[in-house]
Amino acid sequence: MPAWLPILLFLAGLALVAAEVFFPSFGLLTILAASCLVGGIYLAFEVSATYGTISVISIVMLAPMAWYWAMKWLPRTSFGNRMLASGPSFVDAESRRGTSAALARFEGQTGRALSMLRPSGTAEILDERLDVITRGEIIEAGEPIAVVEVSGNRVIVASAAAPRVDEYSD
Repeated sequence: MPAWLPILLFLAGLALVAAEVFFPSFGLLTILAASCLVGGIYLAFEVSATYGTISVISIVMLAPMAWYWAMKWLPRTSFGNRMLASGPSFVDAESRRGTSAALARFEGQTGRALSMLRPSGTAEILDERLDVITRGEIIEAGEPIAVVEVSGNRVIVASAAAPRVDEYSD
């Protein structure tokens, strides 16, 4: 038996391992790759035990390397670009800011609680109904409130009837 036949099967098996990454075949190419590699190992042991042992060690090292190389190059191909999801786009960063621009206009405004705020509920500020939250206090419906902070999509309010903690000074 020629000594080059196992090497040919090894190369075919490694090529099929890489091809499985680039062309998903639902395992068909993997089965063919495994068949080539196992057949190459069998034929290498037919040549000699040393040749077979060296072949097994080589395949154990080269098959994962072929898979890794193929996975590394996949995103660089046009097929890989269409198949893999892209990362986040930073073009529309304005919409992901910490405070919503639509809610920022309510900061410092006053209104009244439409429902009991314990600590969250509904309020009317600038003739708009908003979901609001307090800093833990309970505010009765109809009581005047003031927006103390807008953070992200949260509108934080406090009772406008009682003095706020930050208004005290020594």
